[in-house]
Amino acid sequence: MEPIKVIDSVRPELVEGRITTDQMSFILRQAQDERIFVGDGSRRGLSILPRSSQTGFSLLAAMIFLIVLTLLAVVAIRSTITQERMTGNTQDWNLAFQSAEAALRDAQTEIVAGTRTGVEANNFTDDCKGSVGVLPTPAGLCRPNMNGAPVWESAANDAVWKGASGASDVSTEYGAVTTPKPNPLDVARQPRYIIEYLGEMGGGSLVMSQGYTAPPPTHQGYRITAVGFGKILTDNDTPASRVVLQSVFER
Repeated sequence: MEPIKVIDSVRPELVEGRITTDQMSFILRQAQDERIFVGDGSRRGLSILPRSSQTGFSLLAAMIFLIVLTLLAVVAIRSTITQERMTGNTQDWNLAFQSAEAALRDAQTEIVAGTRTGVEANNFTDDCKGSVGVLPTPAGLCRPNMNGAPVWESAANDAVWKGASGASDVSTEYGAVTTPKPNPLDVARQPRYIIEYLGEMGGGSLVMSQGYTAPPPTHQGYRITAVGFGKILTDNDTPASRVVLQSVFER
């Protein structure tokens, strides 16, 4: 067997030397930590890569694992934030609902007291502005619109009814008329209401046919529409939650 030459080795004792087959086997085993070219003088031959070049795969796997963990953490955080916002919005809507209910009760208290409704239809107008110059707080007393859109839809065009700050000449603010004046609610805007006079309710020929010798006493009917707001304000400085409630009340 012809001897093999080893060219361009990092081991100084192997330059231009002659080795046997046993020595060649030993060199191949040692080549795991070195780069040795085995062949003729043209540098063609077997190229053995060192073991250290294989350690990059572990780094790549670790980076992929860290990226996956980061994505999972981001998804979990976003899910938590979304749930907190949903909870906050639900609480704010409930607060607006309770605010509208408080306005309904305030309007009923006013009707029972007869503060503005004692003369019945005299103070109610088509534009819900009441008898201006006669009542200290005329706004919010309406006649029902029999031929067009309901008056509460017309009132919805008012900026204050939608939640803007300021005074309104078509609706009554919570606590503006009733006595004693209730404490303001902890909301972005105080609730408001309008009262429609529906006329006399009860009596009539149907009741007379049921055995009454005289017409039973009649009651005055009113329709109350109230709007309540939550506590959260939007970027436009208007409440984020708004609830409109309605009830029919007899006195």
